[in-house]
Amino acid sequence: MGLVAVLGFIGSVTIGQAADAVKLGGFWIENVRIMEITPDAILYASGTGQEVSRPLLELEGIKMSAYPALGQADDLLSQMQDGADNTKVMRQAVKALNAVRATAKERWLAHWVGLRAMQLEQQLGDNVAAARSFLQLAQTDADLAYLKQPPVNAYQSANADERRQIIDLYRGSLGRLSGAAKVVVGQVVTLLEKIDAQSPPPTSPTDSPTASPSTPASPASQETAPATGTPKAAASTNVLAPLVNAANAGQPEAAVLLPVGTPSNDPVAKLLREGKFDQARDMLNKTLNGSGARMSMRLYQLGVAQLAKAEDTKNESDYMDAGLSFARVLIYFPDTTAWVGPSMAELAYIHQKIGQPAKAADLYDNAINSLDEEEDPAYFARVQQLRETISNP
Repeated sequence: MGLVAVLGFIGSVTIGQAADAVKLGGFWIENVRIMEITPDAILYASGTGQEVSRPLLELEGIKMSAYPALGQADDLLSQMQDGADNTKVMRQAVKALNAVRATAKERWLAHWVGLRAMQLEQQLGDNVAAARSFLQLAQTDADLAYLKQPPVNAYQSANADERRQIIDLYRGSLGRLSGAAKVVVGQVVTLLEKIDAQSPPPTSPTDSPTASPSTPASPASQETAPATGTPKAAASTNVLAPLVNAANAGQPEAAVLLPVGTPSNDPVAKLLREGKFDQARDMLNKTLNGSGARMSMRLYQLGVAQLAKAEDTKNESDYMDAGLSFARVLIYFPDTTAWVGPSMAELAYIHQKIGQPAKAADLYDNAINSLDEEEDPAYFARVQQLRETISNP
């Protein structure tokens, strides 16, 4: 049975009651259930149970019935005016966002509102608060993509006393961090020390910039780093770009090469890297049979685990099972840029293994065009090497 025929058996995911709202394209979509916000996409279920994934760049606002303060923050930010003193409403919005972060049961929500609060604090000139918010993300295992743009501008504009507080906060946190977060914060400390050496701070709080905050760009209009959905800092401060692979920092060589968009603290990714493919499949099957979020990533991971089995058995039906999982990512989540390219690449490999080189070459070419070499050089190089094993049809 071909992959296209197999796709007819794909079922929908059952979800609970929908009572949230998302704002896309200037319009509120009511009666949805927000399932997750990742660094590059929002995943929600419509009132009919259909799972929808949209790029985070298109997101203009969200409301969740369980967190009224979230809607209050969006309402406040919508009142801001260009050229006006927006300090009061921005501070009220930060207060609302921090209230959500303090009570959020969903870790992804706490991280997303924490990132938004940090950005506003940096705009307000609340330099120490912005540093605390960044460290809270690091200390609660936020996705590495959220840590790639620390509030460096907050340090550059801080006075001497604030700089001392900020760098002490960062240094003091290193003993409580581990893995990728520790690597990132360690590099932040190094950067701040360089800033101190090259750019002495103002001598008093009154010497710090005092311009009133202007209206911040909405998530829909913010320029973002590739496939992260987080605001992009100026190139001169983006010193963490070489750390995009920090998720593998200090780890032994992995059994499989996973895309850089894989969260560093994800339990399924850990099993895959350790070569525990049966355990990974079991965990993924339970997730995919329920109402879990990040379905695009989970389907990709399931394909990886199934492909490992196929490589062991050399059974074409096992390759087809893996191909189906990757194909579902392309069909149901075409906007999840972190997983479409890798899924296309793995699907190309499967076509190559089952004796369809022309189709494989076409899929490899499309995957290479959709992958970011600078963001994930190791994975990009692997796909290029596989493509070169096929003569142009």
